[in-house]
Amino acid sequence: MLERLSICHFRGFRALTMERLARVNLIAGKNGAGKTSLLEALFLLAGAGNINLFPQLQALRGLGSNVESLPLTGETAWAPLFHALDAARAARIAGRHSQWGDLALKLTLERRRSSTSEHGRLKPGDIPPWDKLGTASPSPTPSLVSCFSRSSHQGKPVQARINVKGTELEIAQDAYNALFPAEINLPAFRHVQEDARRLGALRKQKKGDRVVQALKVVEPALQDVEVNSVNGVPEIWVDLGLPELLPLTALGEGLTYMTRLVLAITAVPNGLLLIDEWENGLHHSVLPQAWQVVARTAQEFKVQIFATTHSFECIRAAHAALSDDFRLYRLEASGPFNDRHRCITYEERDVAAVMRHNMEVR
Repeated sequence: MLERLSICHFRGFRALTMERLARVNLIAGKNGAGKTSLLEALFLLAGAGNINLFPQLQALRGLGSNVESLPLTGETAWAPLFHALDAARAARIAGRHSQWGDLALKLTLERRRSSTSEHGRLKPGDIPPWDKLGTASPSPTPSLVSCFSRSSHQGKPVQARINVKGTELEIAQDAYNALFPAEINLPAFRHVQEDARRLGALRKQKKGDRVVQALKVVEPALQDVEVNSVNGVPEIWVDLGLPELLPLTALGEGLTYMTRLVLAITAVPNGLLLIDEWENGLHHSVLPQAWQVVARTAQEFKVQIFATTHSFECIRAAHAALSDDFRLYRLEASGPFNDRHRCITYEERDVAAVMRHNMEVR
């Protein structure tokens, strides 16, 4: 698991440090405090130098799922990754992992002029300089460059470069080894076919009951779930004791959300699940049971959870349902541009005091 995280000059963060990370980490804070940016930083660090994750962040921000749909070119494609849009300074994301040691990701924006000369023959792992790609241009072509390293590895750091050129992405990537998987789970994103595939894989392992247990928290009448392609597209269908099965998407948001959460945990064993707005779609009365199911599944698949919330009921439920392997963090932003951050850590006894005195920690 990750034990420590530090962020410098990334998104809205000038500097932030989080200590004593637990199996389940709940992050509170006002709008604009940086909760989603924190999840993005964790996502990139887990990628171990995979430059292809950066376009995914653009999609998560609602800027489109491919380059054609991005109204961005050159420096404007990557400047929002840097604090105060100051791409002249490097962004750094670092952490301490219990198995892999110290991890560090450095992001820079390089401006190089391209020319008509051909680049030389590259050795494995080399990154071709963009000023020798054979395309003439009188102006600099900014490229996002990443460098990932870890203390437990004696080899060279993993380097990569990505550039937006028209409607194309130019990528040069060192070979990388993803140390542990990670996934960001956002309320607005649904992947019906992917959820069906994950359920099929889980049932193949004879662990489909994990999903049934999770859904019974929201709908006690549920009897079973299965993958069905009656409409030509694989979907999850549920048995509520009615004459016919019903597609999961035709039911309430709570059922769909709990299914996605459990399936997402099973898809990242020994990794990270990053959840934005954890309580989305769930009534406060089922939150304690939902936390128990999620925590039990995370323990089984050795998954570390980072989740954001605006809900006091969610915090109360997590405290009531989880053991000492749970921690609450509150992000606070101050200063003229809300760029001075501090992270307040609440241990189990601190959260108990918050609950007794009904203190504001959201």
